Amino acid sequence: MRRGALLSTAILFFTCAPAFGAIDYSVWELQEPDGTTVSSGQLSAGHTDPYFYTASDGGQVFMDTQTGTPTSGSLHPRCEMREMNGGSGAAWAPTGINTLSVAGKVLMLGSGSGGKTTVAQVFNSTGGIPLCELIYSGGLGGFEILYEEAKGAGSYINLGAPVALNTPYTFTLSLSNGVLTVSINGGVLYTHTPSAGVLSDSFYFKCGDYDQTAVSGTNTTVPYTEVEDTDVEVYHNSGTPTPSLSPSPSSTPTVPTPGATATRTASPAATATGSPSPTSTSTRTAGLSETATDSPSPTPTSTATRTAGLSETATDSPSPTLTSTATPTAGLSETATDSPSPTPTTTATPTAGISATATDSMSPTPSASETATAGLTATGTDSASPTPSATASPTQESTMSATKTETATSGGEVAAPTGGVNVILEALAEPDPNPRGVFVELGGSCDRIRVRVYTQAMTCVARFDLPGAYQAGWQRVALPQGWAAGLANGAYCLSLQSLRQGQVRSYPRPVMAYLLR
Repeated sequence: MRRGALLSTAILFFTCAPAFGAIDYSVWELQEPDGTTVSSGQLSAGHTDPYFYTASDGGQVFMDTQTGTPTSGSLHPRCEMREMNGGSGAAWAPTGINTLSVAGKVLMLGSGSGGKTTVAQVFNSTGGIPLCELIYSGGLGGFEILYEEAKGAGSYINLGAPVALNTPYTFTLSLSNGVLTVSINGGVLYTHTPSAGVLSDSFYFKCGDYDQTAVSGTNTTVPYTEVEDTDVEVYHNSGTPTPSLSPSPSSTPTVPTPGATATRTASPAATATGSPSPTSTSTRTAGLSETATDSPSPTPTSTATRTAGLSETATDSPSPTLTSTATPTAGLSETATDSPSPTPTTTATPTAGISATATDSMSPTPSASETATAGLTATGTDSASPTPSATASPTQESTMSATKTETATSGGEVAAPTGGVNVILEALAEPDPNPRGVFVELGGSCDRIRVRVYTQAMTCVARFDLPGAYQAGWQRVALPQGWAAGLANGAYCLSLQSLRQGQVRSYPRPVMAYLLR
């Protein structure tokens, strides 16, 4: 099925004017026309050569030659990036969300009106053939695709998207939730569901300049075809379902002997048990110091609410059930030390991406309740709680890592490392509907927030790089005034990245935003 869509001038402004230098080379390697392969590390370090250089306006130029050395199994030389994953070739399943979004233009086309160059591919890693090639055709004066499930059995499809040479465009290739989608300048022009056999394969993206009229021959550095890309974005979200809320016996902590250490890994849900003794509750926010004063209490209450994918470590010594409940803010790693008491039970309520560690030592059945906010010192007075109980409920799985380390002892100070880890822990559009900014919780400092706006069909319709001296904690990131001009009412997904000195970290979940005017 194919369908076209027209974009307003306002949308074209945003899709065709991205910030330059917005390419994360750490997820690519480069295949060049002379047969050379340039690693991700070399690209990230600023590699340039006659085939791969910076344009006068700051964009990245891919130059292919008329003759050169093709890669294995190919007929044509190329200057093209291949998607990588941690030093190895990427290979992902066509489930969840998988998109490649590019802003660029074709500067020069070999063979003139008879020329063709592939500017991007969804490549079937298992089958060893492209599933979809997005091709700029001189004869069409615009784009077509080659769709191919079996080698030699592909078909060319004119997308009806005229774009002149040296004219900016954007496109998105998406193989998401088992459906292939091709969008040009914000309009979805082609969708297709591959066969079940193909959908069991693995895939990766390619991007650059792969001229289809270039041939094997003498290596040269004479330009034949040139493609300039100013923004290249790869987005993957596996779509892991939210874990069930049923208790998991495997995560029930055990009461150790004196000096022993019990380690628990939070599963989708957990159950903790308690017996008569004290309750110690601490609620901490980054940057506090806190002191808990405990007094005896006959019965504990232990509540653990943790996000799936967290791990906690409790080091306990004998006492008749000391319960320590810690509720840290996202991105913190926290250690609470309580005074002696017999038989402790420790539970923590961390949010996404936190490790919580509670260390309990001997104390005579104390109970403390304390709540501290940033920059304050809180002292809790003990009280008794009569009945032990324990509950655990997970929220959403997260792959984020902890970013601050916080250590609290009775009467001690809380210290956090300078800088922290470059990661976005949480994000919210505000206000909603019709957001004018995004609130982000940062695990550490960064110098740029990158925002990409997608339709529900995963077409990128706006993109911004927003520089600033962002610090750890909650920050408001203002969107450009009038950013939504020309966009229709409805739901949109915001993709966020934090950048620090060129290091790029993606927020793993889309932020929903609604336009209602």
